[in-house]
Amino acid sequence: MTKDLIKQLIAENQQYIKTISLIQRNIFVAEELNYVFVGLRRAGKSYSSE
Repeated sequence: MTKDLIKQLIAENQQYIKTISLIQRNIFVAEELNYVFVGLRRAGKSYSSE
């Protein structure tokens, strides 16, 4: 893989990322608990150890 190809891939992905919209979720996080976030990347999963 050449440097030019890597630069091209980075540039293309930067343009793609600009088109992605984020969805805001309302979650409650208690300060006295420990949380571990699990799941697939970009899947938005969370786990609370109550």
